[in-house]
Amino acid sequence: MLENSSPASSAGSAAGHAYSHVLTLPVRAPRSSPHSDGIAIRLPGRSRLFDQSEEVGSTFEIVQGAVMLSRLLRDGRRQIVDILGPGRLFGAVMSPVQEVAAETLTASEIRVHGPDAEFSEARINNELRLAIDRLQTHAVLLGRKTALERVASGMVGLAVLLAGSRALNGNGPISFRLPLTRSDLADWLGLVLETVSRNLSQLQKAGLISIEKQDRVQILDMAGLKQVAAYETKWI
Repeated sequence: MLENSSPASSAGSAAGHAYSHVLTLPVRAPRSSPHSDGIAIRLPGRSRLFDQSEEVGSTFEIVQGAVMLSRLLRDGRRQIVDILGPGRLFGAVMSPVQEVAAETLTASEIRVHGPDAEFSEARINNELRLAIDRLQTHAVLLGRKTALERVASGMVGLAVLLAGSRALNGNGPISFRLPLTRSDLADWLGLVLETVSRNLSQLQKAGLISIEKQDRVQILDMAGLKQVAAYETKWI
């Protein structure tokens, strides 16, 4: 039986995170349509799907929204290792025991596939290649990019994730609500909170982005932002 409970509020830092969404499926999940198995569920932002080191029998597929994968050190420090968008698979299809925790960043629709779900070899291989590509590119970001390049990269990546391909190809400003706190950005980009804030301000002063009330972000000059970010398509 699918079980969930209301999520607790997020403290925005690794040690203070507390969540209460627990998702389980029976061995045979009822089919939600004649064309796709699993159960489609809608979750608010900051809903925990599973914890680090948890044994997970279900595979999760993002239909809409965004999911954050993170890993904690013993002292509570956190590294956000990836942010996944629509179409991505995670959970049991990658490993029965999870090396990361997963939670929704935004209100999301997730399709939960039970342990008996089958995926084509081509799709699984594609998912693994994509995950490896992104992790390798993120390693370059953490190891070689400057703080300003990292923050600019984060803004480009979030714009594409939340606004789609028009963020790279369309004309005019791109607008989205920033789903990450400054602490989240720091844990994603390998920076401290003050450095994230300082570089966001620098990007605003340069006329590349605008951050309005309730963290509404406008990308004013995507070409310029990509140049600052030393942009790589595989990072998206």
